[in-house]
Amino acid sequence: MALVFPGLPKTEVQQLRERAEAAEAQLRKIEVDGVLRDIEGRKAAEQVADQVDAAIRDRKAAGELEDRRKRCWMSFKAEKARAQGEDAFRQFLDRPAASFIDDQVEAGWPPGTPAEEFERIPMPAEPLDDVSGTVLGQALAKAGVTLGEVK
Repeated sequence: MALVFPGLPKTEVQQLRERAEAAEAQLRKIEVDGVLRDIEGRKAAEQVADQVDAAIRDRKAAGELEDRRKRCWMSFKAEKARAQGEDAFRQFLDRPAASFIDDQVEAGWPPGTPAEEFERIPMPAEPLDDVSGTVLGQALAKAGVTLGEVK
């Protein structure tokens, strides 16, 4: 920084230096603003990607749940046919599975089959390092089993 004496006019070099510093500050601000916009854009893209991933997982889980529901109906109908006798059971088994699914699956779940048994249980985001507070950890501790590092 050059010396500036109050009351004296600035030299051309001082004026140019001030203009250069102001231009550098403006360029720094433009660069920082650009980086901040890039960061916000990445965050927005990550949020969209997370939403898409969640939608795909949900659609897949719904499809798997629907497949389980259809198989439960097939099992229910098989047990019902078996209870009606050998001929009814044989007749049930002679049908192709595809036609069974098209003709025999009813809305909802079969009687005595709660849907909650087939819903997915979400896994914790982070694995547990200490399982001593869990039901399994407490049961193992009662049985005298200790968990440690494998060497």
